[in-house]
This record gives sequence, structure tokens and C-alpha cells, in this order.
Amino acid sequence: MAAVMYAAAALQYFSLSIDCQPLIDEHDFLERFPSTDNLNREVVIENLAKQLSLVTIRESDENLRKSDINAGNTCEEGQERKLNDNNNECNVTVFEYPFRLVGGVSEKEGRLEVYMNGQWGTVCDEDWDVIDARVVCQSLGFIGHTIPLLNATFGEGTGPIWMSSVNCSGREHSIKKCVYKGKHKCSHSNDAGVRCTDDGIRLVNGKSWREGRVEVHKDGEWGTVCDDGWGDQDASVVCRAFGLLGNAAHDVNFGEGTGSIVLGNVRCNGTESNFWKCKHSKLSSFFCWSLKVAGVKCFEDSPIRLAGGKSPTEGRVEVYLNGQWGTVCDTSFDTRDAKVLCNSLDYGQHGLGADGSVFGQGRGPVWLNNLRCYGGELSVLQCSQSRYGKNACHHSRDVGIVCMNATNNLVRLVGGNTERAGRVEVLVNQWGGVCDFNWDREDASVVCRSLGYTGFYIPTSKSWFGGSESTWLSNSACRGNEPSLLDCPHNLIGRSCHSGKTAGVICLNQTTVRIVNGVSESEGMVEVYLDGQWGYICDEEWDYWDSLVVCRDLGYSGYSMISSYPISMNDTRKIFVSTFDCSGKEDSLWLCDFPNIGSVSCPKSNVAGILCTNESSYKLRLVNGSSENEGRVEIFINKEWGTICGMNWDSAHAQIICRHLGYFGLSSLAGNHVFGKGVGRIWISNLTCDGSENSLLECGKLYTHNHCSHEDDAGVLCHDSTSRGTQLVNGISTNEGGVEVFLNGRWVGVCDDEWDREDAKVICRSLGFRGFSVATSGSIFNERNSTILVNQCDCEGSERYLLACKHLITTDCVITQMAGVLCVENGTNFIRLINGSSDNYGRPEIYVNGKWGGICSNKWSPLESNVICRSLGYLGHVPSEKDFEPGTEFIWMHNVSCNGRERHILECNHSINNQRHCEGGSVGVTCSNSATGYIRLVNGKSENEGRLEVYHNGEWGTVCDDGWDSDDTKVVCRSLGYTGAVDYWWRAHFGSGSGPIVLSNVHCTGTEASLFNCEAGTGDNCFHSEDVGEDRSQNIRVSMAAAMYAVAALLYFSLSIDCQPLIDEHEFLERFPSTNNLNREVFIENSLKQLSLIRIQESDENLKKSDINAGNTCEEGQERKLNDNNNECNVTVFEYPFRLVGGVSEKEGRLEVYMNGQWGTVCDEGWDVIDARVVCQSLGFIGHTIPLLNATFGEGTGPIWMSSVNCSGREYSIKKCGYKGKHRCSHSNDAGVRCTDDGIRLVNGKSWRGGRVEVHKDGEWGTVCDDGWGDQDASVVCRAFGLLGNAAYDVNFGEGTGSVVLGNVRCNGTESSFWKCKHSSPSSFICWSSKAAGVKCFEDSPIRLVGGKSPTEGRVEVYLNGQWGTVCDTSFDTLDAKVLCNSLDYGQHGLGADSSVFGQGRGTVWLNNLRCYGGELSVLQCSQSRYGKNACHHSRDVGIVCMNATNNLVRLVGGNSKRAGRVEVLVKNQWGGVCDFNWDREDASVVCRSLGYTGFYIPTSKSWFGGSESTWLSNSACRGNEPSLLDCPHNLIGRSCHAGKTAGVICTNQTTVRIVNGVSESKGMVEVYLDGQWGYICGEEWDYWDARVVCRDLGYSGYSVISSYPISMNDTRKIFISTLDCSGNEDSIWLCDFPNIGTVSCPKSNVAGILCTNESSYELRLVNGSSENEGRVEIFINKEWGTICGQNRNSARIICRHLGYSGLSSLTGNNVFGKGLGRIWISNLTCDGSEKSLLECGKLYTHNHCSHEDDEGVLCHDSTSHVIRLVNGSSDNEGRPEIYVNGKWGGICSNKWSPTESYILCKSLGYFGHVPSEKGFGPGTEYIWMHNVSCNGRERHILECDHSINDQRHCENGSVGIICSNSSKDYIRLVNGKSENEGRLEVYHNGEWGTVCDDDWDLDDTKVVCRSLGYTGPVNKWCCAHFGSGSGPIVLGKLKCTGEETSLFHCKTETFTCSHWEDVGVKCT
Repeated sequence: MAAVMYAAAALQYFSLSIDCQPLIDEHDFLERFPSTDNLNREVVIENLAKQLSLVTIRESDENLRKSDINAGNTCEEGQERKLNDNNNECNVTVFEYPFRLVGGVSEKEGRLEVYMNGQWGTVCDEDWDVIDARVVCQSLGFIGHTIPLLNATFGEGTGPIWMSSVNCSGREHSIKKCVYKGKHKCSHSNDAGVRCTDDGIRLVNGKSWREGRVEVHKDGEWGTVCDDGWGDQDASVVCRAFGLLGNAAHDVNFGEGTGSIVLGNVRCNGTESNFWKCKHSKLSSFFCWSLKVAGVKCFEDSPIRLAGGKSPTEGRVEVYLNGQWGTVCDTSFDTRDAKVLCNSLDYGQHGLGADGSVFGQGRGPVWLNNLRCYGGELSVLQCSQSRYGKNACHHSRDVGIVCMNATNNLVRLVGGNTERAGRVEVLVNQWGGVCDFNWDREDASVVCRSLGYTGFYIPTSKSWFGGSESTWLSNSACRGNEPSLLDCPHNLIGRSCHSGKTAGVICLNQTTVRIVNGVSESEGMVEVYLDGQWGYICDEEWDYWDSLVVCRDLGYSGYSMISSYPISMNDTRKIFVSTFDCSGKEDSLWLCDFPNIGSVSCPKSNVAGILCTNESSYKLRLVNGSSENEGRVEIFINKEWGTICGMNWDSAHAQIICRHLGYFGLSSLAGNHVFGKGVGRIWISNLTCDGSENSLLECGKLYTHNHCSHEDDAGVLCHDSTSRGTQLVNGISTNEGGVEVFLNGRWVGVCDDEWDREDAKVICRSLGFRGFSVATSGSIFNERNSTILVNQCDCEGSERYLLACKHLITTDCVITQMAGVLCVENGTNFIRLINGSSDNYGRPEIYVNGKWGGICSNKWSPLESNVICRSLGYLGHVPSEKDFEPGTEFIWMHNVSCNGRERHILECNHSINNQRHCEGGSVGVTCSNSATGYIRLVNGKSENEGRLEVYHNGEWGTVCDDGWDSDDTKVVCRSLGYTGAVDYWWRAHFGSGSGPIVLSNVHCTGTEASLFNCEAGTGDNCFHSEDVGEDRSQNIRVSMAAAMYAVAALLYFSLSIDCQPLIDEHEFLERFPSTNNLNREVFIENSLKQLSLIRIQESDENLKKSDINAGNTCEEGQERKLNDNNNECNVTVFEYPFRLVGGVSEKEGRLEVYMNGQWGTVCDEGWDVIDARVVCQSLGFIGHTIPLLNATFGEGTGPIWMSSVNCSGREYSIKKCGYKGKHRCSHSNDAGVRCTDDGIRLVNGKSWRGGRVEVHKDGEWGTVCDDGWGDQDASVVCRAFGLLGNAAYDVNFGEGTGSVVLGNVRCNGTESSFWKCKHSSPSSFICWSSKAAGVKCFEDSPIRLVGGKSPTEGRVEVYLNGQWGTVCDTSFDTLDAKVLCNSLDYGQHGLGADSSVFGQGRGTVWLNNLRCYGGELSVLQCSQSRYGKNACHHSRDVGIVCMNATNNLVRLVGGNSKRAGRVEVLVKNQWGGVCDFNWDREDASVVCRSLGYTGFYIPTSKSWFGGSESTWLSNSACRGNEPSLLDCPHNLIGRSCHAGKTAGVICTNQTTVRIVNGVSESKGMVEVYLDGQWGYICGEEWDYWDARVVCRDLGYSGYSVISSYPISMNDTRKIFISTLDCSGNEDSIWLCDFPNIGTVSCPKSNVAGILCTNESSYELRLVNGSSENEGRVEIFINKEWGTICGQNRNSARIICRHLGYSGLSSLTGNNVFGKGLGRIWISNLTCDGSEKSLLECGKLYTHNHCSHEDDEGVLCHDSTSHVIRLVNGSSDNEGRPEIYVNGKWGGICSNKWSPTESYILCKSLGYFGHVPSEKGFGPGTEYIWMHNVSCNGRERHILECDHSINDQRHCENGSVGIICSNSSKDYIRLVNGKSENEGRLEVYHNGEWGTVCDDDWDLDDTKVVCRSLGYTGPVNKWCCAHFGSGSGPIVLGKLKCTGEETSLFHCKTETFTCSHWEDVGVKCT
């Protein structure tokens, strides 16, 4: 059991790490465990996980064999280990050519792909059959029948199609060993697939795969089935597995077989889903009297008919099975099922399903249910389905189909104004509509494309084009790629339409949009044109991004603004679209997301408006302020300054304005009139910014509604870093007073309007106080006269500074309204009771500004009394009429309102002011610690036991058992007067209570006087089933069967949810440590085999149904108790899953929690190490934790579920901590965590920064002895938290409960981990002090900057271990600098500098190899090498320069416009350049965008704009998405510039290109305009594709021709670009690849030229030849015929192909076809033959190096052309070869002629080869056409050889003569055999004998050899140099003879690689 459980557990964990596919097939699983079919999977998983956790496997278990576990660890790559083989022998892997099945729902099916030549490819389904498929399945280890699938059933593959016409015998062990063809005409629509099974049945010895002897696989071997009683019902079950019908084959002898007869008395009823479900007897219980074995014949006659229809192609589907007709259920029936049915009936390729109402109900069994066809099956019986005839489906659900052959002519558009729009109707015997339910753009696109319309596809709903009499289709669900609407999934015909409305489409071919009713053509209402009419867009969600698309579509290139307009009641135009959702980058509104036309909801009846501009950016300014950073906001739009309406104005708007003006600190809003009224236009109103926008226009509207005046003009104050100061004034202590903030160089007061506790919390935190924060108002702290400017503060509570909260600057608040705070660190000292006769009652008073004052009793209730008593340490209050003496003159606290759960009165809502009057006087209370009346035990057998109940808010309630322990029990019992031993139960042991659940997650220390003094949460997430009570010692026992069931279910079910392992990796490896380094893939295979040995019987007595069916009847959110026959339901333990996302390992990341069916994040407000520790502990990490803020691991998405998380540290889940659900956080505040497993924690401190040091050793926590404990030891512990630390000698953190496990700790202070310190174990020391070591960690920054000219720059020094040291520059980058600058509060950005800038330091180099993310709070939290342990010298000490702004630190200098120039950055208050080394377009794009320029970003190099005095940055490596150049990686400041030149950019917003110096405006030199000057493009690599881009940019729509022009010495214009690399599809040359401007190398000084046309294509013709296929080449360009100069043989091929000739071609020399006239158009052709156009490889003739003497011609030959003959020979096979040119035959010159050319010439004439001969054939004709012939021997024809054709009649050696032959005797021989008819095959080639490779050699190849040698009898073949290895070349290999060829050289062949040990041998007879 141990080994099997081990294998199963490992399988469950490891399998999830590979490909997330279940290793147990769903059908197999459900067949073995049928009761799981309808379970609640989530609940089952949790219950089964608990069962699994009860099983502990010992490594010493004798059944756990290491040879099984470690299989695969030591075998070499390409080998596998034998299972259970102690000798550890390795076998060679069987699969030589890997193959795989892709696209199926399990590993048993899919598209077949094979791996050859380093690439995956597919197999063509030509001749693909079950034999071929069986070889695949057998190779994969599946033993059973197979189904071959055709026509890309599993989707079309990609890559090459490696195999076709596969022909397997069935005995091959790999598909590669089957015969197949490599060449074919298949496409991926013919990709072959296969479906394998493991049912252990096969047919053997038949004439085809459809018949044979039935063999079954049993007990590891194949055997036969006895024929006694074997009948047609038995045969039908076997054949049905193949999708066929079948009969028993009694009259056919398929042989007896070689195995035993293993089954007999088979009795199938015909309905079984597989053969093994039939009744049968085993071998030991029967005798086979007939001694014959069973066989079957399967056949394909269709068992399907259609009934009840009006035509043969429609009707109810009926299936014939087991001698009876039955129906098919409509469950999950769709168009693919209908397609298979229609196809199998030969009624067409398409079909629609219909429900039972259409064709009526059938009779008999419902045979098929839950059909799941792919669409490519040959029969519906091949589709997946439920068990035949076993279902609960009624005949009311009998499915029908309507089949059809056509598709497009069955869909039409009706009711539109044009043919491209209308209601969609389909022809199903009559025309009917389509229901608009779920109708969307994908459906519309399928309709439009199927009708031949391209462009934009717009769906309409709600019968926009009118309704139809009938509705055929509903709930369409097209993906968008279907060829027809009828191919998409739909509801069945006959199903009702939920909406009752019809769908339509508009197939637009262009976007038509206009601006109307505005003050100008660029401003007004937006209208769109649809189907012949104009209509509006609703403004409800109209935004900036939508307007960008409209303006761009209208030709505007600048920014845009949105507006809205009311429409009058008389306006009859419709509102077409309710909302667009554009990204801003679309080319048309119809490419944005939008709802269907017709579904418009526009509640305000305002329509969208717009202002479009050609200006690149708007301008902002601040006016009327006392300094440049404050004032009334004015904006420059459309060449006019105006103001912004301040209604609904908030801090997010101010933040965007300040950021636009270059201020990156805090910002303030100014109220009306602070900066006076503006004049002119009010440009913007209705701002809805959240602060994340880059532009104010993204969140504001053009002011059009007259609701604002200049009384409402907005103003702002933009602050620098000094505006973070806060102070308290006029208080008697430092922790209280009136609030003042430092604003624009002076201290100003804060008004108490809307002042509250959240605002006070920010003040106290910013001043360093912890505890309670109390807000005061009125004149409590107004003694010092202060100017009150800050008003209406609205803090969320998490801000670091008050001015980071929302607020307003006003001048209308007076000193008597000054806001104040009290920062109360000790709540007990803040409150007292007076005038009572004892300590526990009296009049409560609070202490404010040195005076005690009372609490007003107005609206006071027992809730407030309870809380105030709790604040004083009492259990609660006692109702009393007792009166107390009057209080003091002050009544400080008013309007107190508590909810009863507060720990202190200061947590209740209240106000504190100096209003001395209170109508009801001050409060008095009586407090008590007696539990009588507050706590009781009920439902027990005696008074000292029972369910715990507490009295709260006037009623009794219960306590939740979450986290309940013996310490909590002690407090309860002590408060009830019991002092003895205690016990407790949980899970409602004493019955479930009623009423509220008052407390949960109670955490008492055991010393409290009352339960109400303990920390506790509310019972909001508990149920009464968790009332404290159930026996915690109860043991659960699980049988092996139940445990194995749990594992198997886990393995399958867990994969169906979220692919996360339910066994944590750490837990798993801790339980099974030997698995840590396993080969996972091999281990899984072995474990699967072990698991497969276990079969769980449902009858197992230990397998309780209450375990299996957990989750079936319990309500949502509950689970069933394990092993509980009473079926009680308990709350699920893990209600809220959580995960860490975005880290580099599973130990860190952004925290995400799962609530309400959705993942969300946690806000970092109040996020600290205690909260983070709960997360890490829940994940099983034992050690310190680091909380990370500000979205360190990137911003999440979705809701922010939790904020202000407050954990005690003892919770087992983050869900059990206190938290708020409501907040004002954004995803920039997402909390993160970094966990470690170092096994160290601090315990019993007042905060997480101090405590007793405990370490986790040998499975338990223990303490560290204090002897010798010092600061160096403490510093190592605290450094893990990113803090400094000291030993805590003077503080007692308690002795702890565990043992003292470490002593004599001796850290040197440099260790990276506490465990690296020297120490002793318990057995080797005595702890003399008997005290446990403790630490105090503190946050003082251990970093300083030295050697700089200002505080924000210098060499980085770190204080560690009592000594300052430096930081090494290894891997130091901008992220490290950012963390350092941020931790020093010197800004968000920084640059690194090497030691040459700030000098070398001294002491230790503490930090090296820093790797920060950028969000860490301290550099000590970053990854780094071991402290102080490195080889870094002080010559590499790093420095930094910090800065707060970014954009105003970068400028462009030296250009002719502000958009171009040398890039300079401001560092150390000095401008310096950027080195051009590695400068590229990504760097340029960052610079341009950061400066606000959009368009094209062009980098320049080599000081194109001049050099800089100094160079600050070098080796920039921007990715292109950084907000500023300073955020990109660079070399450190001070590093040398390799190039010595500076970088620049040109930020152009348009392409300016022109044609000059030509004969027309469309022809000439190409010039581009950059930064105010025109320049050239080098002509060296100028090509056709570059020219296409230029011509298109200039507005030409036709073809283009390139040219080049020389430039004169006097031409002063520069060559800007050395080379362009365009694809031809770009809209601008600046979108092509090009080198930096300034790096031009143009050796020939020729510049690019061009000819642009509007003609779609040029024309070619051949003239002056004797036939139409030859002649001088002339080309028609720009309406003029001309000739071509400088062709090559490849260009002749292109010309002939253009003219429609597919055969060979020849290029002729000068004057063969005479001289041309007119223009020479093309020269310098450099074609390689692959080009589609001659213009791709030729240039316009411009250089005068050609004349008409050079005009060239071509000869084009088709496949029937006879261009060569033999003359003057005595027979057909000999003579002088001649070719036919221009009506005359001419010879071939014999100069340099060789046997190779003779061989090719004979092959051209259809002969095998040539015979060497000296024979002469007389003189030839006067012409010798062909000269300089040179062949390589591989050509098919002489015209493929290099040659020239001209009319040069002289040839020095005369013309060629040859003798050709088809006899093989001189070219093929057999050697080394025992007789002349056998031996090694050799062939004569190129003058020498060579051999033939045996790759793919077969009997067809052998037949051709033997026939050519004169043998006609049987043949044989051998491989592998059977007759010895030959020598010389290996001439042929991979031959593909059909057997009919006359010569071996006529067979097809493929490329091969062979050695002589593969020489083939042959025997002929």
C-alpha cells in the first residue's frame, strides 16, 4: 500500500507541473467510479484532500522500492529504465522519429504530428485507414481498436506535411517504418487524426481491417474467443466500436490463432457500450466444444434514417441498433453532430438540428444521448456518446435534422436600403429570420464574408430591419472564422426566441463620419452613416479615446476633445450607437467594441460631440498666483486661451495639471476667487479624472452646456518635496495641537470643515506616532494666530502626508475653525472615572490640551457604556441609576456612536470640541469584571459544561470555534469561578445555538480577566455548526480503498478547476524528500503504471457512501462531514483561496484572494509584517516575511477585496484577520509579500520589530540562549527584515515554551543568514543565564551619500555591523538607484555613477550584485551577494544622483525645430549629452514621448546635431515603454563613451517625401525632409519594396520602378539614409528598418530614384520572333513600350512565367531578334527566379551604359515544346543535336563539352544516357545557336544548364555530336555476388561507377533494376552492404519507383545522406 500510495500522491503533485492534462481519462474514471458523475467537484476535492492528508508514508516502508521511485535518474538521454529492474539496465527508446497527438480532449486522440528534420509536421489523410492508425496507437501503448479520422477533425495543423499515402502492414512498431510518400498535393485540411482506445480487442487475419478473428488482451497476453454460441449481437458490439454494423462470421476461417482460448459463453444483448460489458465465462469454467474461434465481419451500411419530414433530407433522426429502430436525444446536439449525420446519409455537408416539436416524437428506445461529434467522423457511432439506450431522455426530446448542400445561397439580407444591409434570413424550406439573442459581431462577420462583403461587420438587434414571419435560428455562437452562418452552433430549430426580435447586419466597406451643427467644421455633433441614413452616438460613455479615432478618420492629426449636445424633440434622426469602447489606436469606429445597432439606451438624450485639431498638444499655464507654481488654470486650445470650470474639481485633476507643468510632487486645489476670475472662453468642464491619465483631455469635456461661469474658474498649487512638512501648534505636549502644514515656503493652518479621524490618522502617522488618532475642531488649539488656507480635507487614512489627501485651498476659514489632533499612544491614560466611590464607576473624562473634560450623554446607549468600560479594562457595564457629582467645566467629547465591537471609545464615531454645553449633561457609568449575566454554559449535562454563550447588545449569542484553544477556555472558566482543569469541544458538540454569533477567532493569552479583554473578531463568516463544542481528539480512519479513491478523484478532479496542486510542494517534499531530484516525466509514467494496478470495487465495505458523495446535498458554502452517516453539513474550511502572483518564485508576489467567483487584490493600507506572516505561514513557509507596498510586483486587475488588514499573527488564513471591504485604494496600492523558509521568528514583543528569537529546528520551535548574545548577532537577525538591530538585554520577552536549541551564537555581522553564524547544539553547552535571546530592530536608515555637491548625490555608503562601508557597482542599474533614492526621500528616480565621479570610499564593500525590483522599502530587502564577502575593490564603489522630476530633465538642443536635436539630460545641475553607442529607435521613442511628441521617432548618431561638452549617459537600453529616458538601463555615469559621439532624435509627426530632378513629377530622385532640410537616400540597397512605400505615401496606387542617380560634387545636400529595409506594406518609410541618421555609408555616391504610377500592372511582349513564344523582350511602362538591358537566365524565367509559359526558358544574346526602338526601360536585373514581378529585381535605366545593341530576347517553352532534335545519324538515338530558334535549327558549340553535358542532352531527349563514341555526323547548319554549355549533372533538361544563345555562327571545334541509349547494360551492374544475377548494385554516372543507398529501397525499385537488366522473374533485395561495401560516389538514394519505369534513373528520388555500409544489394531471376 505504501508504494502505491506514494506513486499516487506523487502523481497528483507532479503531473500538474507538466502539461496540466489529466493522466486518468474522464470516461475511464467515471466508468470505474460512476457515482462521481454529478458531484460538486470543488467540495469533493476538499474532502478528498483531507482523506489523503491522513495517510503518512514512511520512507523505510519495505514495499517502497527505490528502483521504482528513482526510475529515470541515471539513464542517458534517449533511454529509459526497465520497470522494477534492480540491475538498472537502460533500454534504447523505441521512438526514433518522435510523434504526438495534438488537439484532442485526452492523450488517446488528436491530430497526428511527426518530428522530422528538426520540425513538427502533419500526415496527409490520403489512404489513411485503421491499419495505419493502429500502428500509431500500438506505438503509444494503447491496446485496442482504433478509429482513423480524416479532414482535419482536430483542427488544421501548421508546418510541413511530412507523410502521405501511408501504407502500414500493422506489424510495424513505429509509423516511420511504414511505407509512405513524401511528395503530395495535400493541404492541412487533409490532416489525419486518430482515436485510440485501451479496450483490448482486435481483429486478426482478415482480408481487411473490417473483418477477422476476434482476439482479446487478458492477463498480459492476446487470446481468442470460443465460437460456441457466438452470434450477431456479440459481433455487433465488437463492430460498433469501429462505428460499423456487424455479423458473426461462422462460414469464414480466420485461423485458430497462436494464443489460448481465454473467453467463452459470450452473451451480449447488443446494447453494451463495450465488449467487456457482455456476460462471459473464464477459461476455467467452460469447454469450447466446437474448438473454433469467433470471428466477425463488419460493414458500413448506414443504420440511420430520417422520419416525419416533408422531404428525404429532413426529419426525425432514427438509428437502427440491436434489430430495432430508435431515436436520438437532443442533449448537447449541435451543428457538428448534424453535419456527421447529413454527410453519412450523403445529403450534403451541412445540417441544422431540430427539437421534438418540429418532426414529432418517435417510438422505441432512445438509443443515443449526449452526442459529441467533431464533424469529421465517418459515422455517428464514431462520436463520443453516453451508453447505448441507457439514459433518462424522453421522446419529447427526440432530435431531428434538416440537411442541405449549399450554404451561401441559403442566407440573405432583407429590408435594408442597400444590398449590404438588412435582416438576416435563412432558407430552411422557407425563408425565416434569426433570433437576436446573443447575436454579436462574430455572427455578423460570418454572414457578411459568406455573402462576399468585406470591410466592417455591424450587428443589429431588436428587429432593426423589421421582423420575419418565422424564426429559424436562435442563440448563434459563431467564432468568426466559419464559412457560413449555418456552420455556427445554434439552438435547435423549434426552440423559442427569448427576445422575440430578429437579428440583422450591416456590411460596411468604409467608415462614413461627419461633424455637424458646430461653430466650425472641426467642432460639433458627431454623426455616422449607416445603410443610407445619418444618425447620432449617445454621449453617455463617449470618451477621449473614441474621439481620437473619429478625428483621425476625418484627417486630423492632433489632439481632440469630447463634448455633448442635447437633441431637440423635433429631431427625427436616430441615435445609432449607445456606446463605443475604443483604445484610440483603431482606424475606424467600427473596429472598436460597441453594442448591437438597435439596442440603444441613452437616458439623457444627449449626443456625442467633438473638437478635432491638427495641433500636437494643448498648453497649460498658471496665472495670478504669487509664484510660478500656483494660480488660476488656463488652457490653450485651438489657438485661444481659456479657463477650466472648477465644479466637481478634485485633487486628481490638479495632479494631472501639475504633472503636465513639470511638477511631480503633491498638488492642491484652489477654491473659487482665490486667484481671481478669468476672461474669454471656458474650455473644459465635467472633469472625471482619477489621476492616472496622461492628459487632461482624457477625462474632460468641451464646455457646451452653460452651467459654469468665471465665478467657477479652477486654480491649483503645485508643490515640491518641501510641502510634506507637518507640525502641531498650541498644544501642551508634542502629541497634540492645531495642525499646520508647510505650503509654498510658509506654515499655514488647516480648517476643521469635514475634519475627521481619517485625516487625524494621517497627521499622527506622518509625525511618527502610533496608536489612536483623535480629530478636534473649533478653537481648542487656536492661541497662535495662523492663516487658515487648507480646507475640506478628505483622507482615506493611508496617505503619508496631509497634502496627499484630497483638499481645497480657500481663504474663507477663520482661526476659530482650526483643525487639531491628539495622537494617543496609550488609550488607558487618556481616560479616567471620577466622582465614584470605587474605581469601577464614576463619570468618565478624557484628557485634552492639559485639561480633563467629560463626555456628553446625548444619544448615549448601553453600547457606548460597554465600550467605555472595555477601554478601561473591564468586562462591560452594569445598568445603574446611580448619580455622580457634576464634572468639570469642559465637555470635550460629543456625538459618540459605537457599534459594540470597538476595543476603545476612541474607535467609535465622535467629535471633540470646546462646546461646553450638553443638554443631558455628562455621562456616568458603572463597570464590572464579573461574568455573571454575560457568560453562560447551556445544553450540558451539568452546570460546568455546555455550549458557550455570551450576552451582547441585549441578547444571547454564541462563539465561533475558529482558532479556539485551551487559553481561551481558561479565561471563560476563570471568569465563571472555576479554577481547575479545563476541556473544550468544537463543531457544536452541545448542539447548534441560535441568535447572533458574537465572537470569532478569539485569541486569549490565558491571563485575561474576561473573554471580552481578549483579541477577537466578529462572527460574520461563521455558522452555528461551528459553535464551540466538538471533541478535537476524534480520530478518523480511512481504508485503503477510500484513500485510493481519494487519490484517484484528486488526480482527475483537481485538474478540472484551476490547475493548482492541492498538495503544497513544500509539504509534499517534506513527506517524500527522496523525490526532490527525480526525473518527473519518467517518474510519472512509472507511478501511473503502479496506480493502474489498483481497481476500487464499489462494494468495498470500507468505502462509505457518505465519503464518496460529500457535497451532493449540502448547501453552497458547506461540506459534508467525513464518515458521518447522519449527513450533517459543516462550513467549508477554505472559503477564500489566495495566491501570490508576479514574483520570480512561489515565495513572493502580489497577494490575490478569491471572493465571489473572482480574483482580486489586497490594498497595502496598514499592511505590515504580521499580515504578511499569516500569508506565508498559510503557504507553509517557516521564517521571516517582508511586506511589500506600492504594487512592487506590478498592478493587479479586478476588485480590491481587502484593505486595512489587521492580523494578530496567529490566524491560519488571511481571511481570518480583521479587514475592511470598503476603501479608496487603487491598484497602485496592491500589497505584496516575500516569504522565506529560514526558520526564524520574533515572539512576544510589543510589535513585530522586537521579541524573543525563536528558531525552527528538528520539527519544533525553540529559543536561543542569551549567553554571549550581542549586537552583531542581533544585526544578522534584523537584516532579514531590512532593518538594523541591537540585542535586547533590558527587556524580558519571556522564556518561551520550547527547548533552548542553540547557544554560543557567534555572528561576525556579515552573514547573509542567521544559520550561517557559528553556534553550538544543546548537547554541547549549558545556558548559564537561563534567559532567551531577544532583539530590537529599528528603522533608522543605514544609508548616506558622500562626496557630492548636494545632499541628493554622492557615493553610496551603508552602515552595517557598526561600520560604514560602500556598495559595489556590479550589475547596479536604475532600479537599484530608484530604491536608494526613494528610501532617502530624495525622489523617485536616480542614476548610478562609478567611482570616478564621487571618489573611492573606505572600509568594507558591504553590498555587491544588487538586484532590486524598484518597489522595495530598503536596499537591504533587495537580492544581493553575501554581506561583505566579495572581491570588489573600492575602485568600483558606486554612487547615485537622485532627482524628483523626469521630463524637465531631458531636452533637445541644436535642431532646427523643437522636435529635433541632440539629446541632453540635466545631471548635477549641468546639461550633458547621451553617448550614441547602442542608441536606437526604442531610445528615441522614449525621449519623444516623454517630451509629448507623437508620430515617428528617428534616432541620430555621430553627433548629427553637434557634440556636448560632457556626456552623462551611455549604452542606453530602453525597451520603448519607459516614461522617461532616465528610467532606462544605462552605463554608470562616468563610464567612457565607446563611440565618442552624441545621440539625437527627430520626433516627426509626418512623412515628408518628394520626387525631384526627373522628367516628370512621378519620376526622379527621392528626397526626404528632416528637421528643416531635404536629403537623399543612398541607392546602394534601394529596392522595389522601399519604392512601394514611397509611392503609396505620395498617393500613387499602381506599381513602381526603382532607379539610381549619381550626385554631383557641387550638390551640398546630405545623404540621410544609407539603407531602408521595408516589407512594402508600411504606411511610411519611418516604419521601415533603417540605421540611425548620421551613420551613412554610400560608396558609389548614387542616390535612390523612383518611378511611381497609378497603373495596376505593367505589360510584356515578345517581338520579332518566328512564333509567339520567342522574341525580343519589350515592356510597357507609363504608357510607353521599351526594351530591357542586362538580363540574366532567371529574369527570362520570370518573363516567361508572366506571359503564361510554365516550361523552360532561354535567354538570347544581342541582335538575335533585332534591335528595338524607343526607350530602354529596365537594366541591371539581379533576379534569382523566385520573384513574382520583373520590377522586384530590376532598375529603371538611367546611366546610359546600354544601347539597343544590347536588347535581349527570350525563348519560352511549354511542356509540349520540341526545341531539340538529332540530325545526320543512322538511327533515332544518334546524331548532331540542334535547337530551334527564331524559325531556324542550329547546332550546339562543342567547346568545353563533357560527358556530363552529353548525359543531360540525352536525358532531355528521353534517353537513359549517352554512349561514349568518336563517330562523326557531318557538318551542321550555318547556325550554331547554343554556346558555353555547362551542366552539373542534376538537371532534367539541357536548357536548365548554364548556356548562352546568340547568332555567333563560329565555333572553334564545331558543333556537338552524341549517341544516346536506353540500354542499362553499360550503366547498371551487379558485383560481388555468387552469380551474375545477384550482387551489390552499381550505376555508372559522370564517368565513374558508384553505389545506391538502401534508404526506402523496396521491391518496386528492385523490379525496375532487374527489368532493365533483362530479368522478368521474382526479385529479392538486401540492405546494409550485404554484398560488401562499395567505393566511389553514392549516386542514388531514397528512390520512389512505382515499378513501371524503364530505367532506375526515371524514378523519383529525394535528398539523402548515406555511407557505404548502407549499399543496396539485389537478386534477379
